[in-house]
Amino acid sequence: MRNRILTSILLLASIGCNQLDTDYAASRGKSINGVQVFTDLIRSEGFQVDQWPALGEHLYYDYDLVIVFHDNFSAPDSESIEYLEELMSWSDATTFLFVGRDLDIAPRYWRTVSSQLSQGADPEQAERASQLATDALNKLKANLSTTYDLYLSNEFFGGTFFSVELPESENNIREISEIIVKHPEESKKQDEKSFPCQWELYRKLVPSPKANVLWQTSDKEPLLISQESDGTRLFALGSAYPLLNGALIDQGNQKLALELLRLLEPTGKIAVVSKNIVFDPNKEDSGLLRFLKVYPHPWIASHLLLFLGLFCLSRLVIFGRPRVEVYKDLKRFGAHVEALGDLMRRTRQTQFAKKRILEWKERRSAGRKPGAK
Repeated sequence: MRNRILTSILLLASIGCNQLDTDYAASRGKSINGVQVFTDLIRSEGFQVDQWPALGEHLYYDYDLVIVFHDNFSAPDSESIEYLEELMSWSDATTFLFVGRDLDIAPRYWRTVSSQLSQGADPEQAERASQLATDALNKLKANLSTTYDLYLSNEFFGGTFFSVELPESENNIREISEIIVKHPEESKKQDEKSFPCQWELYRKLVPSPKANVLWQTSDKEPLLISQESDGTRLFALGSAYPLLNGALIDQGNQKLALELLRLLEPTGKIAVVSKNIVFDPNKEDSGLLRFLKVYPHPWIASHLLLFLGLFCLSRLVIFGRPRVEVYKDLKRFGAHVEALGDLMRRTRQTQFAKKRILEWKERRSAGRKPGAK
């Protein structure tokens, strides 16, 4: 099962320049920045996983682990933080993972495409792919130019859980090929394991003194942290990079994703939330707009609207099927007889038709030359 899932994502490498989908944390489709493969990887381990587009009341019951992908480059809004705190206090879930947003796969993807095209003696397309890689990276760095703190105010996790800081220099992008992993219970014993991976980072995760560092680079830079209070465990991953579809092509990242699952130790159902926003059923736009925000409803609605538009256009005279005009030779006397017969059929007035025949004969007689028969 797992091999089939991962093989399908390998097809992403053949996507053309004009067909690349980079939708972040997408739970469906073939986005290189999506999380569908990560979800399927969890399912292949025998766990039941539900995917949700936003936070909501549906997360209060039946779930043991809730994984939230933060889809913004800045700090979470106060509403989503308050909702997370309420879930930690009142829901059935005992473990929560907050996955921050940093660099994604797009720049690395275009660099790989550029390298392959260069080897294939296609310098023009290779240069184009290289420029796309530069543009994608500059766009990400522009959005990653802010810092923030994740502050929790509930009684269990009061205070700043972690901070996100900028690198020391503007071009300080770290390419991580190996990380050090600790288990929460093993961290006291200083038992460590190293995992190879492909991971690019821009900003830094700075944990609070209360947090335990579970993943770190060889330079002791924290990547995954945790904190436990009153039976509730809260984890934070600095970047979703190794969990995204395009990154899970690498076997090291696959093992890393499974190691993350081992650290989380789920015992029941798992919820994966692709956007760190709160779904409020009491809002005015929670009817049709709420319906349209859930996949695949937007696609269904758009296709119905397109079909309705085409149907309306087909009924308009200017856009409909062309009408066939029957050519008639007006100089042929039989055409006049046929027209007269059609007139009599439609009007059903014999006297009116005879009057028209007499008028035609009078005009014809007046137009003859003297002596003509």
